[in-house]
Amino acid sequence: MSQIRSRYRQKVLSFLASFIMIFGIAGHVYSDVTINILAVNGTESTKDKNIKFVLPLGVSVEDIVDPAGLKIDYDIAEGAYFVYGDVTLNPKETKTYKVVIRDIWKVKEEVVADVVAQIDKNYENLKDTEYYDSGLRKKESLHKRVESVLAQQARYENDVKRRIESFKVYERELNEIRKEALSVTYWRSDLADETTGTVRFVVETQNKSDTDVTKQEHEHYLPTDVRPEHVIEAEGFEVHYDAVKGQTYIVREDEFQPSEKKRFNIEILDIWNIKNTDIENLRERTRKTYKLLEKSKYIDSAQYLVKAIKNNLESIEASQSQDKDINKHISDFEANSKLYELAKGDVESLEDLLTAIREELERSKLKNVLMQIKSLANIAELAKNLFKKPTYDTSWHIITGIVIVVAIITIIHFSIWAKRSRDKRKEEEEEKESEEQE
Repeated sequence: MSQIRSRYRQKVLSFLASFIMIFGIAGHVYSDVTINILAVNGTESTKDKNIKFVLPLGVSVEDIVDPAGLKIDYDIAEGAYFVYGDVTLNPKETKTYKVVIRDIWKVKEEVVADVVAQIDKNYENLKDTEYYDSGLRKKESLHKRVESVLAQQARYENDVKRRIESFKVYERELNEIRKEALSVTYWRSDLADETTGTVRFVVETQNKSDTDVTKQEHEHYLPTDVRPEHVIEAEGFEVHYDAVKGQTYIVREDEFQPSEKKRFNIEILDIWNIKNTDIENLRERTRKTYKLLEKSKYIDSAQYLVKAIKNNLESIEASQSQDKDINKHISDFEANSKLYELAKGDVESLEDLLTAIREELERSKLKNVLMQIKSLANIAELAKNLFKKPTYDTSWHIITGIVIVVAIITIIHFSIWAKRSRDKRKEEEEEKESEEQE
């Protein structure tokens, strides 16, 4: 046992004798941030050690105001910059390196102002349209989400470490708000089109004290995917959005009698339903495509896909027609969504078969065109041979032939003319002799 204790004591002393480096983060509200890197020598002898500290993600060289005499480099594995250097520590000595960097973990006011301006501007663009009334709820929802980002950032204004951890969430949420604020589709979509009714979400709160009347503020997070604009009846609760958790929550203050329990029914748009219009759209696409495939060689595959599509869509409709509590409703929605994606994929496969037929038809037409082009090419070759430019010798042969033909025709013509002249002269002489005899 004494040997074990001796070895344990030696390990502890060895640990204390080693070089120790710790750090802390400090900073004023939205000013430069100071990272304190402490190098500690807990031994009785002088130690030479190397310091290396990886800076938070997102920090660039330009953001480092004062590296405290340390060198700066980039760590590919970490994907971040780090400061490093060699230090000599005397026995029991502690050195502090104060690395100062700009506070980049805050949402800039001008960025927020631009986003808010876009929200208001695009809402005003809906004026005198059918989307103006529903747009008001969307505008208020986007404003609440912006206010939530600012409120949560302000909550951690003195806690730089917490702001560093949460900044990416705030930035992502603000970018999402900006995207929706600039989306015409977002503003023109009717909230009623996204749902097929409403559901009730029940929240309960109880006074834990059996003897005292208490006044307490209670908050409740709503199911994931519920946005502030989906809350129809809040039962007096204030509706907020938690950008870190990505969830909507409700809060209100109530007075409770000893052991009193209060129950509230929050009415929410039913966003956990496959829209009937989407189901009918798949059915219509299936009918049109199958009709074109009926007399094709792909009929067997088409029948198999149509049967699968029909079964999946009917399963969705049967599930959504049942009354159930919200937890079961949300759970079934996930299953129905998978069935819908399967049906959608089968419809696309069905349409691929039709695409194959069209491609084959196009290839057939192309073959006919190519055959016609080949025929025209043969004709063109024949014409080329018939009317190609003759050589020098051939040209003289043609000219000589033409001269000979012309000469023959001339001789024949002259012979005929000479014969007719002789005959006419002979007739004249005979007529003259006849007159003299008389």
